[in-house]
Amino acid sequence: MTLTTTTREAFNRRVLLRMLRLARDRVRPLVPSRTLRRDMQLFVDRSERGILQFPYYWAVYVHDGRGPFGVHSRARRGRRKPSVIVWFKNPKDDPRTNGGRDYPRRERQVRQLTRAQYEEGLKRNRQRSKGNPFMVVVKRVNSSRPGVPFIDRGLRGFDRFAGRIAQEEFSRLVNAEIFSDEDSVSIRL
Repeated sequence: MTLTTTTREAFNRRVLLRMLRLARDRVRPLVPSRTLRRDMQLFVDRSERGILQFPYYWAVYVHDGRGPFGVHSRARRGRRKPSVIVWFKNPKDDPRTNGGRDYPRRERQVRQLTRAQYEEGLKRNRQRSKGNPFMVVVKRVNSSRPGVPFIDRGLRGFDRFAGRIAQEEFSRLVNAEIFSDEDSVSIRL
């Protein structure tokens, strides 16, 4: 049996893809965000590394947590002015996300509400009952939030499964090479 470069590359790629799929299947149910679960990506890069990726800048905050932060923005001449954090009970109502379909993937894509949009949200809040706001406005946020290390939890014990995958694929490769149509083996007793 001779392993050519292409056979070895195909074997490595098969093992890597199976491991990536297993990692995805183990991690996905532990991801607390529907958006992150839906958009999780698997791919093999040019240097043949398997990558499990979440395309949103805020995925790291969900996974690792965040420290306390204040809600002040920089005003002109270095003074800080109070700011607010706004989110919508129904993401489809948020004008910054194009009806909940266009979430920012990078931090520079985050858009702020215009004054008119903010005023409209406040107006709609006044029209609704107290327990059912249209738009939630928070003026102070000073709490830290622990992370949900879903990748760490999902990959716990992964090495046992990875070894099994490599053994299965190697057995498949050996069987394919030994019992190929090109060579025949006969045993006479």
